[in-house]
Amino acid sequence: MDGTRIKAVNNKDKNFTRNSLEKFIKAVDERLEEYLKRLEEGDVAEAGTDGSRVKNLAEKIEALRKKRGRYGALLADLEKSGESQISLTDSDSRAMAAHTKVGVGYNIQIAVDAKNKMIVEQEVTNQVVDMGF
Repeated sequence: MDGTRIKAVNNKDKNFTRNSLEKFIKAVDERLEEYLKRLEEGDVAEAGTDGSRVKNLAEKIEALRKKRGRYGALLADLEKSGESQISLTDSDSRAMAAHTKVGVGYNIQIAVDAKNKMIVEQEVTNQVVDMGF
């Protein structure tokens, strides 16, 4: 038996867990709240101006709402599938820890036979062997 991790054709930014999606949604909600507050303040402050600052905030709010919708849809898909992760590029790949970093890929396990001169089984023991002395 031997195993290795093979990197998938996927970026870890395109791989989501329930926890990461919930964090992203929370961050977007907080940012939306901040923008809405600034938009209300900007309405009062820019009453006699061209309103470019308010228009810029409105565009940012719309972009965040779309992003939140995508994250919400991904979270719903993840919950419906029963899986622990969802990957946008390669649905079979998973985020896996490898030493000190996380990569998205596959865990490959291989067993070979003696015909190919490879070890197929190894036993490790801590029992004392009686040599007959």
